[in-house]
Amino acid sequence: MEYRKFAEKAIEEIKAESPSYKNCEMLSWMYAVRKHCTEKLDRETAVEWVHGMENADGTTGPHWTMTETRALLEHRGGGVDPLAFWAAMNATYSDLGPLFKKYGIDTPGAYADFACAFWLHDKDAVEDKLAAYYAGAARH
Repeated sequence: MEYRKFAEKAIEEIKAESPSYKNCEMLSWMYAVRKHCTEKLDRETAVEWVHGMENADGTTGPHWTMTETRALLEHRGGGVDPLAFWAAMNATYSDLGPLFKKYGIDTPGAYADFACAFWLHDKDAVEDKLAAYYAGAARH
């Protein structure tokens, strides 16, 4: 996530300066750098993101610990990065928890299936959809 963090810091610094053609040009370059970084979501960034989540149910932070999601992942047969699975499970809960409850699918298995299908195995998404979402859409 090093390049993304560099780009994000540069974006904030440029935004703080007075508007000029040069600053607008640099800002567009930094947005492009941030968008096209293909690094994976690293542990430090994932922990920071998940612990900062403002969940739709009014809580904050992770709903599941890494230990809990790792056990669920092992029970399901693995096949994905445990850190990415933890972040995907918590991102799914964060945004969709009340919806899952409304439709009676508020089970760890349902969250796991959705997390894998939407976040980790989306065939027509960019590589490492979680990292791309964190960089481009998540507030941080």
